[in-house]
Parts: sequence; structure tokens; C-alpha cells
Amino acid sequence: MRRILLLTLLALAAGALVAPAAFARADQVSVMQDDDALLYRGAGKMQETLRTMRDAGVDMVRVTVLWSVVAENALPSRAEIRGMDSAGDRRAAQRQRERFRADDPHTYPTGNWDRYDDLTRFARETGIEVLFNVTGPGPRWAHGTPPRSLRDLAPAWRPDPNDYKDYVTAVSERYTGRMRDENAGRSKLPRVSHWTLWNEPNQAGWLAPQWGNDPDTGARIPTGPKLYRELFHKGRSALSASGHGNDEILLGELAPQGTDRKAANEPLTPGRFLREMFCLGSDLRVLEGRSARARDCDRFGNTRASGFSHHPYTKDVSPLAGNPKKDWFTMANIADLGRLLDRISDASDGKVDQGLALWMTEYGFETSPPDPFQGVSLDEQAHWNVLGDYLAWLNPRLASQAQFLLSDAGPARQHTQNTKAFWKTFQTGLLYDNGQPKPAFQAYKFPFLAAAAGPNVSVWGQVRYRQNGVPTAVRLQWRPNTQNAWADIGEIIEVRDEMGFFTALVPKPGPGEWRAVALGTANVGIDEASLPRPVG
Repeated sequence: MRRILLLTLLALAAGALVAPAAFARADQVSVMQDDDALLYRGAGKMQETLRTMRDAGVDMVRVTVLWSVVAENALPSRAEIRGMDSAGDRRAAQRQRERFRADDPHTYPTGNWDRYDDLTRFARETGIEVLFNVTGPGPRWAHGTPPRSLRDLAPAWRPDPNDYKDYVTAVSERYTGRMRDENAGRSKLPRVSHWTLWNEPNQAGWLAPQWGNDPDTGARIPTGPKLYRELFHKGRSALSASGHGNDEILLGELAPQGTDRKAANEPLTPGRFLREMFCLGSDLRVLEGRSARARDCDRFGNTRASGFSHHPYTKDVSPLAGNPKKDWFTMANIADLGRLLDRISDASDGKVDQGLALWMTEYGFETSPPDPFQGVSLDEQAHWNVLGDYLAWLNPRLASQAQFLLSDAGPARQHTQNTKAFWKTFQTGLLYDNGQPKPAFQAYKFPFLAAAAGPNVSVWGQVRYRQNGVPTAVRLQWRPNTQNAWADIGEIIEVRDEMGFFTALVPKPGPGEWRAVALGTANVGIDEASLPRPVG
């Protein structure tokens, strides 16, 4: 791994000081998601989390606007109403049932919107943008019924595209910047201008079935891509109709891996999912005849997406590791995803635009500790997160970097302590669930890499925690071992990149550790220091 990094940094060193703009987009943003802290633990925790994110350098939060949560008790069934103990409750539920229109945000129980209303307001006050992932699973009335053998997939089974369109309409109408909150003194709610439609549609836990039978031949065919295609187009239509047509609207949100097993509950590889979605065979030739009819290939035109979002997890290996499976797209081969999308654009007569921007919207590594059963070490998490940031910077097509979870989710305490079920939740946070930082927290605020380049050292970093667009003074420091004091190396680096990126090539005094420090006011003192990196 160090050899690969060295070669990559050597290539960078040759041109970094001359033309750094050849790499990162000027507007490559840092995206973070932590639904538990932002949505489900109260307004105080929401505000505290947003402030911590801002101070770490987060530009945008991705938030799951879960259909089943927003629609809770919006359309009580007659059986549910009959089962209520109180006559008053039954009357109120019947009134709610009669007034409900799925495309009208005013007809949902007002409390169901509160967490999202608060989030948009507090994010605006904090200076962080919001990306809404409007996704199922939805309420029971919006889904089909699976066969008994697949009842575990019921929450995600065949969502009705028209019901989803109504739901997206309600969400997008509420956050146009024109609607007034029923609470909070009837103040206008902020506008949301970044959207993704559905989450990980190649995973059966989010969208099912992934495989089904051809109605004519009985042959097994992928069904998840067809379902998602219609959901996306319906959701995209709803966004346009509500005045969000020129917003950032992202296709995808795919998980990075999958299998070739043709079962309803098996995840599809992202490569196959995309070819199927655009009605292309494995050779990228357009499907015709019976194959096309089975996939409803003639029903939709251009996706009109402004970007493609992806979750390029590499699980428990470095982002520099190769991919063992065809059609997987992780951070290691994220450029291949862009190339496939361009080939799909050519093959499908432009149903997806050429050169579509790629957005990382989830990324991270689970750690051990705290999970005793799986995860990478704390040092690996910190370093591999930075490598992911660096690989994103190298790719001018990437519009964002991503971190999934500020804080660990903590164990599932309903299960027996210290079992795999107890630790089934995500521990990808930069902080433990008690708020104590892992090394990855400092690495996120101030990512830094260093590698030998002949007689020199090539460095890359980002002063992420500093306000965007404000020049920052950075010094490089070296020490031969941990017993020695840090010594300044080279001149002060004036960081003028909009997002705080910097590169440098400096003489190597000898083997040892390197770090970057951001200087304080008038270049006096140290404001923050990166984690040190060894260079032989």
C-alpha cells in the first residue's frame, strides 16, 4: 500500500506546485450524515451536532427524509381506527383519514415535519447546506404485498411510484422557501436545493425485489433497476413541478458491492444495476424485443439528473486496494464508475448526460474498538479516511467527499451484551458514542499525507476546519523521532484554495515524522496540527 501511495504522490509532485487546479474541483464539498444525532435525539442534540460538524469543516449534511416517518399516522386504516380505545381518538383519526392528501404537506400530521423543519432552520443558522435523501421504505399502504416466503422484505416491497411521486411533491412543496411553518411563529421554512431520490436501490433492504420472473418466459431477470427507474422519474417530475427543477438532483445512491445470485433479497452489483436501469446488456447494446418489454424499456427518456451519487465503501481494506469483483465500484476504482456512465450515455442515446458529476454521499470505516468482532484499527480508520479524501481530490469529476456518521451509533442494547447482534450497528463515527474523539476526528479536520519523492518529500493536505475562501498560513514540520521537538521545514505555505487544499515539495532532512500546522493570527502560534505521518 505504501508503494502505491508513494507512486501516486510522486506523480502528484511533478505538477502539484505548477497546476494544482488540474486536480480538485474548486467547489468539492465535504458531506456528512448522522441521522440519529441530527433527527432523532431532540433539538438540543441537533444544534450541538451541527456546530461540531461546522467546526470540523462540514459544508453539507445529508439527511434521510424517511417516507414511513413523515407519513406516520397520516392515513390510518379503518381497522386501526376501530381498534382505538378512545372515541375522541377514533374521531380525530377519522378526520385525519378524510383530510389526507399525500401530495399536500399541510395534510400530514404537523408534528411529523418538526425534525426536518428544525434541521433546515438550524443548518441555515450554522452555515451548512442540506441534502435531502427522500426515500422509502414508505407506509404500508404505499407498498405491495410480497409472497409469504419473502415477508421479511415487506417494508421495501414494490413501492407504488405514483404514491412516491405524491410524497416527493409534499416534501418538495414544503421546502420551496415559501411555505410557512404551522409552528415557530409561522415563519417561512428554508428552501432545500439538493436532492437524492431513494437510498441504495440495489439493496433489497431498501428496494425489493431485486430479482423476479419475466412474465412471458418465467426466466429470472433483475427487477430492482426497473422499479428504481420509475421511482426516480416520478420523483424527478415531482421536483420539477414544485419549482425545484433546476436544483441539484442526483441519480444513484448505490451501494458499492453486490452478488450474482438471482434472488429477490440479493443485492445487485452497481454496474449491472446501471446497465439494467438503462436497458443495456452486458455488452452495452440496447435490449430489444421481449427482453426490453419485460423491463418496460420504452417508457422513459432522459433522467435529467445533474449528478450521480454513490457510496464507495471499501469495507475493511484500504481505498487503494483493488476490487476483487466485476461491476463493483469503491473508492479504489471510482473513476471507472464515471467511465461506465459515459459509455451508458453513448449507448442509450443520451438517457444520462455525458460527464455527469460524481457525488460521494456515504463513506467511512467501522472500527475495532468499539466493535470487538469487526472493524479496522483506529489508526487505519484515520489514515484510510484521508486516503479517500486524497483520491477524491485527484478526481476532478468528484463534487464531494463524504463521511458517514459523526458519532458511532453505539451497540444495539436490546441484544445480549458483547454478541455480534449487540454490535450490528455502524461504528464508522469520528467520535465514540460517548462523544470522545477517535484519531479520525483530527484527521478529518486537517487531513494530511506525506511521502518520499527522491531527495524531497511531497505533501498534500486540506485545512478543512477553516472557513472556506479565507486564506490560511500553513507550516510543515519534521522530527526524526517522537523524542525530538518539531522543526520547521521550508517556507510558510499560503493556502488560497477555496476549500483549503494545499500541496508542496520540500527537501527531506532525513527519515522521521512530518506534520502540517495551521498558524494562528498574524502567523503566530499554532492553531491546529495534523496527525503526523512517517516518511522513511
